[in-house]
Amino acid sequence: MLSSSEIKHLRSLHSPHIAKKEGVFVAEGSRMVAELLEAGVPTEKLYVVGTEYYTNRRDVTYITKGEMKRISQWESPSMVLGVFHRSESTLRPLGQGRSLYLENVQDPGNLGTIIRTAAWFGFLQVICSEDTVNLYNQKVLQATMGALSYISVVYCPFEQLEIPQEVCLVATCLNGQPLRSTSLPPTALYLFGNEGRGLSQELLSRASMRITIPKGKGGAGESLNIASAVAIVCAASV
Repeated sequence: MLSSSEIKHLRSLHSPHIAKKEGVFVAEGSRMVAELLEAGVPTEKLYVVGTEYYTNRRDVTYITKGEMKRISQWESPSMVLGVFHRSESTLRPLGQGRSLYLENVQDPGNLGTIIRTAAWFGFLQVICSEDTVNLYNQKVLQATMGALSYISVVYCPFEQLEIPQEVCLVATCLNGQPLRSTSLPPTALYLFGNEGRGLSQELLSRASMRITIPKGKGGAGESLNIASAVAIVCAASV
């Protein structure tokens, strides 16, 4: 059985401030935990309902469904909850390939999906403005499906980036060159803005290339979801 103090401590780790201070993050769900384990993310502890899971590991504590409900953030808790050690990514030189810069992205699902997409297409890193949603938000983690283990994700103000001359700053906006008629550079930093407002004028003014994803024939709607737009641009860039 879990002690009251252990349950209290585990519940406290759902607070971003406390989890960051302790250098850990909580992941829930058997699929996500399996992805993180496969990627080699170091664990502090796994909490599992049912003894058929992870029988060959020494970091497992088997608990009841009632205990899982008390330590989980989910309304319908899963069978597995893991406490993992954080690894702080470092900014990689922008001249080494393709990177994404996200300005003030607020939706956790969008950020997680973007990270997963960037990893799939072999991007160097995802760089986030400091006002972008926290990487270790539970909904972000769920949307990455473990992809944060395969790509660097860093938070850095745009003005602190060292941008070599050969790196093309590619801004996505509604009035840019149509993507299908644009040759995207192999060494680039792709800029994406807030879901509602798009890129700030400051970043738009810094761009050396502006692109847009035009509607298809008969297409309708005001704009694309940012995660969808990132996926289209990433696919076009490889």
